[in-house]
Amino acid sequence: LMSLPVAQALGRTSNVDLVATPLAEAIVTHAWRSVRVWHVADMSLNAAMVVAACHAAASIRSGDSVQEIALSILGLGAGKRIVEETWQVVQACRTSGKEVCLYLFHSETLLDWSFAACNVAGLTLLLTSWDGSMRKLFLALWFASTWLRLLYSLRVLNDIGP
Repeated sequence: LMSLPVAQALGRTSNVDLVATPLAEAIVTHAWRSVRVWHVADMSLNAAMVVAACHAAASIRSGDSVQEIALSILGLGAGKRIVEETWQVVQACRTSGKEVCLYLFHSETLLDWSFAACNVAGLTLLLTSWDGSMRKLFLALWFASTWLRLLYSLRVLNDIGP
């Protein structure tokens, strides 16, 4: 029922009447059903990362070390993000040079790689014993970005998103 070219054509159309047809709705519904489980998994990991970040912040405030389970969850989320972004680079490189430039310099791509770098830097700071005020500031910004990432992932839910 659904092919990638058909979905791309629907996404690019400016004709509202074409998209408002039962066929277009069926195609979009089918596409959503095929990726819904991945969105739920992503939202669950983002929620687990927020809980782990809250635990890490509480541990740091009390002077305790961060438990390995919290570090593991944060590391899993960071690793997932890096694998996803690397996969997108590989896919972009398989296309024309123009597509690579469009991908690499797109604002969303730059933001995604910034989040990935922030995750790596935050994990590094959690694993080190350096205890400066800049560490706390950076960790606070990282934890806030983790919360924002969860909120962004919730946009696909009908009651929360568009």
